[in-house]
Formats: sequence, structure tokens, C-alpha cells
Amino acid sequence: MSNFCGGHGPANAKLMIIGEAPSELEDHHGIPFWPNAPSGEMLTILLKENGFNRNDAYITNVFKYRPPGNNLKNIHLVCDPEAQIELLWQEVLKLQPNCILALGATALKFLTGKNGINKYRGSILQTSRDNIKVVPGIHPGNIINPRGRDGAGQEWKFILKLDIKRAISESKNHAFNLPNRNIIIIHTAKQLYNFLQQFKNITNWSLDIETNQSIPCCVGLAPNPWNCVVVPLFDLQDYQKNLGIPMHELAAIWVELSTFLSKPEIKFIGQNFKFDHEKLIAPARLIKWERGKLHADTSLMAGVYLPEFPKRLEFLTSIFTREPYYKDEGKEFDPRKDKIEQKLIYCGKDATTTYEVYEALKRELHIQGTSNFYFNFVNHFHDLYMEMEAEGVEINHALRAELAEAYDKQISEEYKELTSKIGHEININSPKQIAKLIFEELGLPTRENTQEDTLVALLGNHTTEGSRERYILNSIMKLRQ
Repeated sequence: MSNFCGGHGPANAKLMIIGEAPSELEDHHGIPFWPNAPSGEMLTILLKENGFNRNDAYITNVFKYRPPGNNLKNIHLVCDPEAQIELLWQEVLKLQPNCILALGATALKFLTGKNGINKYRGSILQTSRDNIKVVPGIHPGNIINPRGRDGAGQEWKFILKLDIKRAISESKNHAFNLPNRNIIIIHTAKQLYNFLQQFKNITNWSLDIETNQSIPCCVGLAPNPWNCVVVPLFDLQDYQKNLGIPMHELAAIWVELSTFLSKPEIKFIGQNFKFDHEKLIAPARLIKWERGKLHADTSLMAGVYLPEFPKRLEFLTSIFTREPYYKDEGKEFDPRKDKIEQKLIYCGKDATTTYEVYEALKRELHIQGTSNFYFNFVNHFHDLYMEMEAEGVEINHALRAELAEAYDKQISEEYKELTSKIGHEININSPKQIAKLIFEELGLPTRENTQEDTLVALLGNHTTEGSRERYILNSIMKLRQ
């Protein structure tokens, strides 16, 4: 029997915290995120570490009843889900908080209509009703007990702390103010010249390119986090009639851009910049190869500052800027139906947020005491890697063929032995076939995938030395490798 677990907190709270559904202990005590339950304890600690008393927040869940088996798919067995969601909205609209900390994918979905907690965590969003600010974060329970593909490791406790810090900061006022970035789409060489002249004293420029079938189609240039030009490299009127650039104007733009980028004093700031740098050299041929053009690479800087955390721009943007998640604007762009401005503005956002991330990482490296290590050592690897890839690696074709023959023989023998152990042939790269083998035929505990981490966990926790199950799992991983 599931008990009703309603919201708790002051009626004038500026910060509202919303989870998914009560845990067993929360169901028993009738308090969401009960302080002595694992999730409640973590939440209380992280709030306190950010200088906030949990008693000053109004805390509730999307669903006020614990679903059977702690599985939200079963929530309809104990309550009317639609009625629960409407009750949640009554709480939100009555309280009118300055900001909501939405913990978990369920809270994110029902408050904003968005899916993907790992994408949107840390973003400053708005509710689908009444436009109240929302900052999503990973649910503490998914850090304590990682589950499924979205399972989070212990390092995410630190990330959740940052997201909570942002929610607390946003709860201090009701205003919804996002970064205002001036992104200009270039149509003429004169327009580009004027912009570059406006910032002629700047030598370190953030640069980002976008490609279509590996061919650069535009370049974003930002002298700071708030201003940017996006330069189309081709006549785009084939996609959208309202952006066409005459060929003579396009040629002049190329000359202006190439002249600027090739100046000895101009250095680049980029994210994973080796990709962009190579494309500028070939096939675009906007610049020639020369050492020392990279001022800083934010992915390399992040590797020094937070080596155990993701280095992707979307992650760095979420913790070092207030720019909400926007990467789907580029990933989902379809030139057959979307306006080309979408792709160009996306490029501009990449360039400006990269600059803002660079400034933040520069400050953090200085505080950490690793600035010299990055700028005088790590940063130089960019040129080394560029030269190594341009030079290539000499191949001993005879030895390569000999090794290939030896490995083919090993693979054939391993497959033969695996087939004998299983009793039939199997495609080790087929998730469906492997899942049927492991979870049905071998009877091992069901998991959501058959990736290497899953197989390793099953191997260590559910097989014994010398067993048929252990041999089969080891053989599958060996063949995949």
C-alpha cells in the first residue's frame, strides 16, 4: 500500500525542489526527500555546501505515491497519473517560486516538455505554464544507484552540486535573463571588414566551423563572448532564396577572411580545435599550415582542470556559462527544410560560448596553479599532433599482412570454440542476439544493454570460475576487441 507523500516547505519559498516519486523511506515517513533517506541526505548536504538551508525550500515530487517496485511504469496502479500532474501544477502556480530545481528526467519532462536530463541539466529553462524558471539536475538517486543508460557515476555528485548552486542563484529573483549574444551573419566583404576593424586590437579570436559532408560551409569568429560574425563560405541561395550571396561578393569575402586569419598576430581559441584547424588548411585552403596559431583549446584546458569529467562543449557550456543547451539546433539541422540561418546562428553560439568557456577555464587554471603547465606544455601538443598526422605513419605492408592472417586465424578459432559452447552460431555484434543468449539462454540477470561495462559487471557478480557462462562472456568480449 502506497501512502500519500505531499509537499513540504514554506508557502513563500523562492526555491522549489521537485523530484520524481517517493522512495520507500519517504513513503513511510510521508516526507519527500526525507533527510535520513539516501537521496534526501545527499540533497540536504549539497544544499548546505552551497550555503542554503533545505527548510527554506518547498520540496515535493511529480507523483505523490510510491510506484510498485519503485518503477514509474507502474505508477498507474496506485494513482491517477494525470490527476497527480495537475496537482503538481496547482502547487507550482500557487507557490510561484522564483526558480524550480527539477531533479530527474520525469520532473524535467512534466515541467518543461523536454526530454533528456543529461542534455538539459544545468540549463536555465522555463515551465510550459506561467514561464517560471527551471534548472534541471540529475536525481540524487541515480547517482547513489546508477541505473540504465543514464546511470551517473559518483563524479556527478560534484556536477549536481553545481546545478543546485545555479538554481539557488536563480531563486534570488524572478527575472529570466539569458546571455545576449550579438551574432551577425555576413553578406558582404565590407560588412566583414567593418566588424574586424571594430575589434582590430584583439589578437586572440575564438573560431568555429560547421561542415556539410566534411566540407566547411561557414566560419564563426568571436573576439569576446558577446560578439560574433558568421561567414558563409558558399552561395547558400540553393537552400534558401533569402540568403544568396553573389559569386563576386563571395570571392571578396574569402579574400578578406583569408587575409585576416593569416595575419601572424592572430591566434585561435577553439574547442577540439585540431578538427577546425585541419579544415581551414584543407579543403578550405583559407590558411597555410604554420606552428603557433593556436592560443588555447578549451577541450585540452578542461582535460587539465577537470580530467575526470566530459570535455564536450555542451558540458563545458553547462557549467561555465548560463547559455541553455542548444546543441540540437545543429545536430537536427536539415538543409532541405530548415532555414540556413539556424545553422549559422548555431555556429555563432559555438564560437561565443567557446570564448566564454575559455575565459572561465583560464581563471580556474590560474587558481589551480596549472596555467603554466597548460600554456607552456599541453598546448604545444596541438602543433605536434598536426604535424604527425600530416606526415603520416610508414606501414610495413608485409608484416601487416602477416599479423592480419594471424589475427584472422585466432578469431576463427575463437568463434569455433564459442559456437561449440553455445550450441549454435551467433553474431557477437548483434545486441538482440547477445541479449537473448545472455538473459534467456544463460539465465543471467536482465540488464538494459549488452555493452562491455554490462558484461564485465555480469562476469564479476554472476559467474563462477571455470563456468560455461564465464567462458562465453569472456569470449564475446575478446572477439569484440
